[in-house]
Amino acid sequence: MNKILTGLVSLFTLCQVGVLQAQTPRLVLLITVEELRSDLLQELSEEMPHDGLNRLLTKGRVYQGVYSPLRSADATASEAIIHTGALASATGVSERQPTLKERSGRRVPTNSVFQDKNYLGYATSGNYSPSALTSPTIGDNLKRAYGSKSLVYSIAPRAEEAIIGAGIYGDAAYWIDGYSARWASSTYYSKEFPWYIDKSNTGAQSLPARLSNGIRWQPLSTKTGLPLSDTFNYQFRKSTSDIADFKDSPLVNDEVVSLARKLFESTQLGKDETPDLLALHLTVGNANRATQDLSRETIESYFRLDRTIASLLQLVDIKSTLVILTGNGMSREYPPTIIDDRRLFKPERCLALVNMYLHAEYGVQGLVEEITPTGSVYLNREAIKNNPKLQLKALQSAVSDFLLEFSGIAYAIEEHRLRDQAIANSNNATWLTALNSATNANRPDVVFGLLPSWIAQDLSTERGVAKYQMTATPTTTVIMYPSIEAKKIDTPLDLREVSTKIAWILRIRPPTPSTILSK
Repeated sequence: MNKILTGLVSLFTLCQVGVLQAQTPRLVLLITVEELRSDLLQELSEEMPHDGLNRLLTKGRVYQGVYSPLRSADATASEAIIHTGALASATGVSERQPTLKERSGRRVPTNSVFQDKNYLGYATSGNYSPSALTSPTIGDNLKRAYGSKSLVYSIAPRAEEAIIGAGIYGDAAYWIDGYSARWASSTYYSKEFPWYIDKSNTGAQSLPARLSNGIRWQPLSTKTGLPLSDTFNYQFRKSTSDIADFKDSPLVNDEVVSLARKLFESTQLGKDETPDLLALHLTVGNANRATQDLSRETIESYFRLDRTIASLLQLVDIKSTLVILTGNGMSREYPPTIIDDRRLFKPERCLALVNMYLHAEYGVQGLVEEITPTGSVYLNREAIKNNPKLQLKALQSAVSDFLLEFSGIAYAIEEHRLRDQAIANSNNATWLTALNSATNANRPDVVFGLLPSWIAQDLSTERGVAKYQMTATPTTTVIMYPSIEAKKIDTPLDLREVSTKIAWILRIRPPTPSTILSK
């Protein structure tokens, strides 16, 4: 009798395992769309065909209100949130080009958060690796669960997003070099550059060759869904500035999909029972050509994205592919056409006044070295270190108190309070934004923000203010797989939960084990 029961239990277990394997996707296609806005997607999708974005929106589980936990962040920081479910204090990624703070207090700008001279580049003079990434990604945990049998590839216009998508244990990350426009990678991932990638960098149809002849961006459709009638005609050439703008245009999406096609043709990606991951980074950016939120360029980018998604879905076997499309929770906010000097925060004036105040209080000149338009205050650490009467925490608090009395300042938080009270304020968006403005070692002495109607003067720019700033914007996440019911979810979703939902479907551990509460 016991033998019969044992046999039945074993058979039942084997059946369960078989069911799990049958339901596990062969391929995870994780598509991040930079600057994707829920409101524009919902409105413009009514004018689009049914084989692209609408195919996902009708056949997938749609989370219509996805929110970033930060009030502002660049694409790199947002990409890290999506793939790790964590913020900069855990991931080590606060922005694309962070400022490093040396012991003396001197600040050194970097070329990239992933700059690493220990590794050479393929088809690029840049040196990159994911060494600065201190948290596992969804791809890393897939590798941990299945070992080398799972393939993890990542493609993005820029190195930082490509590296985050590949993670620490990925097989390869590919991006467009900012100087040559060639597809590039790092020796961190492989000892050899694949021949099919190298081949894509040569010939008349390569991106460098086409940019040399000029690539035009014109409206794809006359349907905008909005009362915008302006037309445009831009041309990108093979210059550093044009390559940068091209990577910020919807035209780059087709380049990403073209390289993805080569991966499907030349690798075992998605061809066996072990789940693989392909992370793609797309954009609905406007190539820095717009000066307002609802420009013709921005609207056109959505129609271009729709056609890109349609061509991408044709490359994969929908029956065995888990498709995730998600925005990064950020979009551009442009300053008003007419700048009101009464609501213009002037960092240089603020710097002079706060130093006068501290001089009167402490008898030492020049205690504040810099106040930036982006909301950072740096103290003169050398002067503080050499004067035993000065205490760093007290000075940080004095500067913070002074800033709070200054016109246009919404909040000012000292660096020591950010560290000491991080857990208590873990659901406060303002606090999290300040906390994740930099990693612990490089955080400014005081982080501040402006009131919504105020803008910061930036004398390094042509107009005296930044052309735009990235601000948190509700986005959309779509998950499509045959076993997942297609429906629309109105409950707000924290951007940090996207990786957890993917891990649940794959039956692997999420990158961030703690549960994140939605706002």
